[in-house]
Amino acid sequence: LPTFDHLIKIYGVSRATMQQIVKQLREEGFILSINREGLFVADPPPYLSRFAVVYPNAPGEKGWSRFNTAFLNECNNLFRKNPQISVENYFDVRAHQPGEDFERLIEDIRCHRVAGVILHRHTQSILEHPVVKASGVPVVGIYFLPGDLGEYPVINTDYAMFMDRAFNWFSSKRRKRV
Repeated sequence: LPTFDHLIKIYGVSRATMQQIVKQLREEGFILSINREGLFVADPPPYLSRFAVVYPNAPGEKGWSRFNTAFLNECNNLFRKNPQISVENYFDVRAHQPGEDFERLIEDIRCHRVAGVILHRHTQSILEHPVVKASGVPVVGIYFLPGDLGEYPVINTDYAMFMDRAFNWFSSKRRKRV
């Protein structure tokens, strides 16, 4: 990107204003600031590399399942192994009960800070929000019934397949008792 002073001149703003702009863009993952080298566009930018995982409740709350804990841990592990991709978790996103994370998710979608949204059951109310409808952000649901999300894809597993994979994993770890 152009130098800091050149950006100030191009946009006709004060140094303080440009510092706020650069700080916000850096915090949102759109640019990198390297001392004595300059400002660089992030590669990849958040709209290509940050994924939202939406839960209807929060860890420790009533209704939080072991599946949710395992899913949360595995998402964090998966994205930690690949620094080009990140995950942002949004908790307590419930139907018709907008809260802090609901508003944060809507703002992140509006500002193109997420590449896609992974919905857990009971969080589909966000699909009715005008910002989400207008954004075209890719959405996939986990453990919804077919048709629950309309045009959006749904990922399910049947019980037999789940148990088969679980026992294969235990076996691969030489676990003898389950």
